Amino acid sequence: MQAFAKPYAALTPDELYDLLRVRAETFVVGQRCFYLDPDGLDKTAVHVGLRGDDGTLAACARLYPEDGAPGTWHVGRVLAVRRGEGLGRRLMAEVERAALARGASLLRMESQRQAAGFYARLGWRETGPDFDEAGIPHVRMEKPLSAPSSAPAPSSPPSAPPPAFRPMRRAAQALDDGEIHDVLRTAKRGVLAVTGDGGRPYCVTLNPLYDEATGRLWFHGAKAGHKIDALRRDPRACFTAIDDGVHDPSRPPAWALTYRSVVVFGHVEFVDDHEQALDICRRLCRRFPMDEESIEKEIRLAGAAVLVFALVPEHATGKRVHEA
Repeated sequence: MQAFAKPYAALTPDELYDLLRVRAETFVVGQRCFYLDPDGLDKTAVHVGLRGDDGTLAACARLYPEDGAPGTWHVGRVLAVRRGEGLGRRLMAEVERAALARGASLLRMESQRQAAGFYARLGWRETGPDFDEAGIPHVRMEKPLSAPSSAPAPSSPPSAPPPAFRPMRRAAQALDDGEIHDVLRTAKRGVLAVTGDGGRPYCVTLNPLYDEATGRLWFHGAKAGHKIDALRRDPRACFTAIDDGVHDPSRPPAWALTYRSVVVFGHVEFVDDHEQALDICRRLCRRFPMDEESIEKEIRLAGAAVLVFALVPEHATGKRVHEA
C-alpha cells in the first residue's frame, strides 16, 4: 500500500479522475445523495490517499486550510473503498501527517453521524449538535495536533542524554556504550512501546535485529493491527531489551538474578523495498536455530504478508539491576 499527499496542481489527469470517480461512487451513487461533489474547494486542497500495489485507489480524503483560522485545516471527502482492512485508520494517519507537514495545529471536519464513533476512537471530539446535510445526519468534530519529534538520528545509540531526555537517576548502575551494544546485539526479544488508540500506551513483545553499524533496531510483523496503526499516527516509540541475566554467588539470595536492561528511544521508519524487507527477515531468522531451507520456506509462506520497520535511535540508556 502506497500513500500520497498532493496539491491539486500536482495531480495527473488520471489521479484526479480516480478521486472524483470513487467519491461519486461512494457519496452520490452509494448513498443516493444528489449534490455537486466538485464544489470548487478541490483546487485549494491537498489530496491524501492510499493506493494498492496494483495502483488501484483504496482510500482518499482532502485537506484544506480554513479561511481566517491560522493553523486550522478542514478534512473532508473521507472514504475507504474497502472495509475491514484498516484502511480508514491508515488514511487518517496520513491526513494528520500531511497536515502537520503544512503547519496545522487543529483539524476540523463535518462527520456523518454513523462515522463519528470511528473518529472518536482516533482522538476526535464532537464540538456541536447534530445537523442535517443533504438528508444525512452530521456532527462537527475537531482534533488538536502535536508534532512528533524531529530530532536527527545518530549513527548509534548515544549514552549522553540530549536535553529532551532525562538522565539516569541511578548513575552508578548505568551501562557504558559497549555494554548497551552488547545487550541489543544479544537480546532475542523485548517490548516495543507506542502511543496506542485514544492516546493510551500500547506495548507489544517483538524479536529485534540490531544493526550495530547504524544503531537501528529492525522488526517484522503483520501489515495491519493496533501497533502499525499507532506508528503511522505517531512514529515515536521506545524499545526495552533485557539480557538473560546471571546468578552472582556473591550477592544473595540464591534465586536473584543480576541482569542488564536497555531502553532505546527513537522514531520508526517503514521499509518500502520488499526485497530489502525479506533480506532483513532472513537475517532475523538466522538469530534462531533455523537452517536455510526452513528460513526460505518461511519466507515463501509469509513473506508477502510481512511488514518490516526500523526503530531509528535518538537516545538510549542501560543499567545493571540485581533483583533482590
